[in-house]
Amino acid sequence: MSTEEIDNTLKRAAPNDNNSDEDADDGGWIGPLPCEQIENIKPKKKKILPYEQVYLENLPNAESYEKSYMHRDVITHLVSTKTDFIITGSIDGHIKFWKKMEEGIEFVKHFRSHLLPLHSLTANASGTLLCSASADKCAKIFDVVNFDMINIIRLGFIPLTTEWIHSPGDAVHSLAISDTESNKIYIYDGEGNGEILHCLDKLHSAPVIEMCFNVAKETVISVDKNGILEYWQNSKNDYAFPQKLVNFDSKLDTSLFEFAKSKTLVTGLACTQNGRRFAAISTDRKVRLFNFNTGKLVKVFDEALTTFTQMQQTPHALPNMEFGRRMATERDLEKSEFNTYSNILFDDSGYFLMYPTMLGIKVLNIETNRCVSILGKTDNIRPIQITLLQGKSKRTKAAITLEQEASDNPALQSMITDPTIFCTAYKKQRFFLYSRRLPSDLQDVDRDVFNEKPSKEDIIAVPEGQDYEEGMQRLYENVILHTTMDEFGLDPSGSLEELRKKLSTFMDSEAAEKDTARLQELAKLHIRSSSPGVIENRRPSLTKGGSLTMAEYPVIINQVRKWECHYSGEHEILPFIERIEELADMYGIHRDLLPKLMPEVLKDKALIWFRNNNKRWTEWPSFKADILAFFLPPRYFEQLEDKIRARLQQPRELFRDYVLALQNIMQYSTYSEEIKLERIYRNSRTEYQWYIRRKDFQSLSELLTLAGDLEALTATDRQQRNSMGLRVLIRRKVNMAVRKFPPSLSPYHNQRNTMENPPGHQLTPSQQIQSMQHYKLVMPRRCYTF
Repeated sequence: MSTEEIDNTLKRAAPNDNNSDEDADDGGWIGPLPCEQIENIKPKKKKILPYEQVYLENLPNAESYEKSYMHRDVITHLVSTKTDFIITGSIDGHIKFWKKMEEGIEFVKHFRSHLLPLHSLTANASGTLLCSASADKCAKIFDVVNFDMINIIRLGFIPLTTEWIHSPGDAVHSLAISDTESNKIYIYDGEGNGEILHCLDKLHSAPVIEMCFNVAKETVISVDKNGILEYWQNSKNDYAFPQKLVNFDSKLDTSLFEFAKSKTLVTGLACTQNGRRFAAISTDRKVRLFNFNTGKLVKVFDEALTTFTQMQQTPHALPNMEFGRRMATERDLEKSEFNTYSNILFDDSGYFLMYPTMLGIKVLNIETNRCVSILGKTDNIRPIQITLLQGKSKRTKAAITLEQEASDNPALQSMITDPTIFCTAYKKQRFFLYSRRLPSDLQDVDRDVFNEKPSKEDIIAVPEGQDYEEGMQRLYENVILHTTMDEFGLDPSGSLEELRKKLSTFMDSEAAEKDTARLQELAKLHIRSSSPGVIENRRPSLTKGGSLTMAEYPVIINQVRKWECHYSGEHEILPFIERIEELADMYGIHRDLLPKLMPEVLKDKALIWFRNNNKRWTEWPSFKADILAFFLPPRYFEQLEDKIRARLQQPRELFRDYVLALQNIMQYSTYSEEIKLERIYRNSRTEYQWYIRRKDFQSLSELLTLAGDLEALTATDRQQRNSMGLRVLIRRKVNMAVRKFPPSLSPYHNQRNTMENPPGHQLTPSQQIQSMQHYKLVMPRRCYTF
């Protein structure tokens, strides 16, 4: 072998030796090393919404409300229109129209629309018509632009919800109204004469609680109490299923049974302007986002109380005391009918979703799944129903495109943007405005406008002469106290003993005899009551907010001990609450004193709960809410409603006895008086409903009078039939007894073949009686007793 060949062999062997060393170091690993694989993974791309800042500039962002306006009662409904009008409705049936201005709103008109609470308030897609429906079985139509009532529709049933189902430009302004007691949906012409155009009686199996009209798809989305969600179109397509607009053949391929699976009630529905998505909020505190074409559930946002409790354990979003107060408000809200008033809405772009929560009004970006803002986080209110007005005060009629809006064009500065969210609040007579301005931006203007006569609570909350300086209330250092001693010329200075000596000296002097009438009047005002704890006009210390002395507590406890009203936690809690409130009112003890007296009333399990959960309650409503939340059985009111429906009038049961029994069951329900009256009528026997028509009475006393008339007629008829039946029965039994006499026992047996009584001759009544008397003497007693 030559020298060159040896060198080449060595050169080829060297790389092989190095590779063997590397293989030994790698331990036989095949493929890329883990570190190399991690380096090759690309980071997940963050979702970005184009022009997000432009959209946010057209949404409110203030942490506290700018202004608030009043109604005479609690506001329950709120609607905004494309014609820049805001309509508010209160629980007393009153409706107010407001007009959106360049900044803020102005009052337009006040309607006393209904005598009973509102059930629904909706506007059509073009913002020209408004419908208000109430428990008085009426639907009233308003012309929004001219703020005038133009039509009244007599329904004949109690409406539950309403929705305009026509597109802008349609000849017939179709209005859908659902029935509270049935599964039917009635279609009316909003400007017609009140005739029913169509009735959907097979679409749902339970009363429809929410409807939403998808304008872009011309399709109605409706959901009933069982959680079944349906699609259907308006009169243009004969109210049929929109098969051409969706991508599924069967609902089993969709998520439209989501609410039925969760056993929850939908309180609000909303669609985007392009109709591709719709969202729903329900009583289980979840917000669900759906795709309209596929019916699939896209996203779920959980706003349950447990979620907020877990968030509170991390760096605190709220102070503990404020968080506890809001949680108590939420528990109280869940038990009230206001829990069904919450709604949800999209902005004009369809990328942002807004809904009320315990922290305020949340604004969510559904593209990036990010909460961009929370409105009203610092306000002491619980938002319930919201509406958005992104309208602008337009000075030009030219259309503005998205590109023009994003550009920095000085020619477009004439377009003044004032986006505003309006919201109602839990148990508040006011509705609140959230804009892009803070209350501090307003100069010398109170943000709580008293456009109605204020209540006593409002007067107490805002005392006369209240002055603010740099946002803080001014505290006065000096005060002048006027007493009755000045009236009699006595010096009010000195210690208590010195004042008593001055007063005693004055009473013994001749000057006191001249003012005897005045002194007797003062004595009546300040005399000590014989029974401490009894609320009187002259004892302001026992009214709400007052305090008791240590000497007065034993007297009140002694009185409570004599009631012998106890609760152990075993039986129902509501009768105990009713009884304790009844006794407190009867003996004149203020209810806010009752929580301190509970150790004398509670025992066993209830007393253990009180000791372990004692919050030092100062108000009876807060204590009542806490004890009911613990001892009230789950789904109590649903079971109570089933019990009410199952209690029917029994055969031969007097109507008054039936009414008392049913009223005793309904006393703990949340029914209104109108619904209670309707339930009493519907649960009565059929013959009462045949005799008494629903339109014949308006109150329970009238119904009782009509039922009494029916029972009197029935009793008279029964008495006459009984007397006639008794005579017929006696005649029948006499004939039967005569026919059953044996021939040997008949006293006329020997005369049958005589000329006087030929064969076949019938006995006279006197002869029948003689035969019966003879039969009684001969036959045993059991043979002739009848």
